[in-house]
Amino acid sequence: MKRLTAGLIVLPMLLAGPARTEPTPVVYVFDEAFPPFSFVQAGAPAGFELEVLARVLASDGRKLDAKPMHWDAAQAALREGKADVTSGMAKTPEREQVFLFAETPTYVLNIVNWAPDSSPITGPGDLKGRVVATERGSLYQKLLEERGGMTLKLYETEPEALAAMVNRKAEAWAGSNPTARYFAKQLGYRGIEPKAEPLLVSPIYYVFAAGRGALRDKVSDGLEAFKKSAGYLELKAKWSVD
Repeated sequence: MKRLTAGLIVLPMLLAGPARTEPTPVVYVFDEAFPPFSFVQAGAPAGFELEVLARVLASDGRKLDAKPMHWDAAQAALREGKADVTSGMAKTPEREQVFLFAETPTYVLNIVNWAPDSSPITGPGDLKGRVVATERGSLYQKLLEERGGMTLKLYETEPEALAAMVNRKAEAWAGSNPTARYFAKQLGYRGIEPKAEPLLVSPIYYVFAAGRGALRDKVSDGLEAFKKSAGYLELKAKWSVD
């Protein structure tokens, strides 16, 4: 009788099969101060690129483990394989040797100089001999170093560099135009403006660690499909991304 009872208990377990496991979350490291694309808002991860990625992954049954950090730390985590993906990165030959870029960009970014309204600076050609604030470890730093002839003041985040220029610790700032507009509005900065001539106009992408080719392909395909949806247009409007 005991043997029969044991058999009746085991049989449903066999019929049910193995327990289903949840897919491993995708580890997404991002620049914590790069609005409206990725940042921390009211203590929580936020931004256009974060929400788009979450929607694309959800369509494949995956969840996002979002980790905010300084931009140079995010790049290091991706390089060391401690994360799967980041966003907001422009292509350079050096980066393409290390990382895997999505097929489709998320946005075409204007990298510009901001300076006081009264400044004679009108574009990159006027930076020679000036003190310029920018983010450490960024493409902006690389572009300015390649130009040369100026003194760079490097800060951990774009808003810290922008504040340095506002407080006259630098004569100009270099970085993402949408990011500068966001902080100028949020922090009530007055008397500063973007200069007409950009340093660079560059697409930015989701970027994946080496060995994540399958994930890169899934996100690339999902992004192409999502861009055709009403949900994509809603997120562009929400985050004021043109």
